[in-house]
Amino acid sequence: MNKAVEVVKAKEDLDTAFFLFEFRNPRPYWQCVYHCQQAVEKYLKVFLIDSVPDINVKKLGHDFDTLYYQSVQLNEKFGKFEDFCLDLGGYGSGLRYDNQYEFNDVIVEKLLEKAVEFEGFIRSELNHIPINREVEAIDPERKKFIFSQLDSGLPLKAVREFFGLSDRQFKQLLNEWDELPTSENQ
Repeated sequence: MNKAVEVVKAKEDLDTAFFLFEFRNPRPYWQCVYHCQQAVEKYLKVFLIDSVPDINVKKLGHDFDTLYYQSVQLNEKFGKFEDFCLDLGGYGSGLRYDNQYEFNDVIVEKLLEKAVEFEGFIRSELNHIPINREVEAIDPERKKFIFSQLDSGLPLKAVREFFGLSDRQFKQLLNEWDELPTSENQ
């Protein structure tokens, strides 16, 4: 697992959560919370791999609570995020499969704010890992999502800034988008 790439993916998950919250109407709350949970899970795994290089994160799987408690054992500063992490962990697969939770603007906005605080904390703990959004080429699923946002008519500048794309990346994406058959990009 490449730690720098996973941090970028975590950031992209959090960006997606914010994008969905800000630009979709009606707001898909469960998807916002799901992407928020995915971001925090990735950050926890990167922290564990960084702290205990021989840890078998695959064995831990997606047990969010275990990932959190392992992190607290290594760094007690994680304790200030206990309620937030346990709430996210509690949603678990119910977000994806059962959609059994009642969310609203206030709840999701608080989760997103706490996720940003967590992101700042974890990135300060991992400050030695170089974070470069251009480490990897844009993966096909993310590219497809960006194209869908371009198709929706959002301003180009908003899409570029939201996804944190460099000029080079954005120009490349626009060229690819322009080359799609008309039915796919209109």
